[in-house]
Amino acid sequence: MSPARIAAPAAVALLAVLALGACAAPVAPGTTPAGPSSSQVASAGASGGPAEVRLPADATSTELVDQLEGAVSSFTQEVGGEWTFGNGEEFVARGDPAGYPADLCRVGLDYEDDRHGKQFQLTLNGPENGDDNEALMERARQWGEARGYDVSTSGPGLGTGQGGLSLALTADGLTDFTWNLAAGTSILSAGTDCSTDSSVMDHRPDPSSQPSALNRFEETPTPQP
Repeated sequence: MSPARIAAPAAVALLAVLALGACAAPVAPGTTPAGPSSSQVASAGASGGPAEVRLPADATSTELVDQLEGAVSSFTQEVGGEWTFGNGEEFVARGDPAGYPADLCRVGLDYEDDRHGKQFQLTLNGPENGDDNEALMERARQWGEARGYDVSTSGPGLGTGQGGLSLALTADGLTDFTWNLAAGTSILSAGTDCSTDSSVMDHRPDPSSQPSALNRFEETPTPQP
């Protein structure tokens, strides 16, 4: 998750463009220069697909939540169908960290303190379409590969029953995804990288800004003796 890795795809693309320009034939006065061919464009972008912003280890809460919501919105739109929280409330990007709690990052079994930083996560129920589940999963796989994710698929999905499918998309600096899909079950989990920035470590969500499905601060009656 180093800055060098973040900038690498852009640097490769820039070098490819400069190389193409250096080899181009002179353009006669009064004529319009020809743009790069589709094969040239595909070659320049083959190293990592569409540009994605990879965040550093000290990303702010706003950067993390913007990335989380943007990635989830893009993923769900690509796959299609209805995506909701556990209570049926539709997922809508809010652009506000106050709507999300910051969870301690777990590394192996070590998650009892904040030495690894904190992250933002969300879980959604998604579409499930019986015989077309493999087509849904294939769209998700292609989405991840086009954005430079490491893609892992398996079936049946963990705990999803016979014929289930499981997809994991991981990449340093990007929002990670896990999707378990089977008959009657479609669960998507998304989580940002961990950050040690003070805006994340000191983050306190505002219950009034949270979707009800994420609200962990609802008041409960105090037991009376």
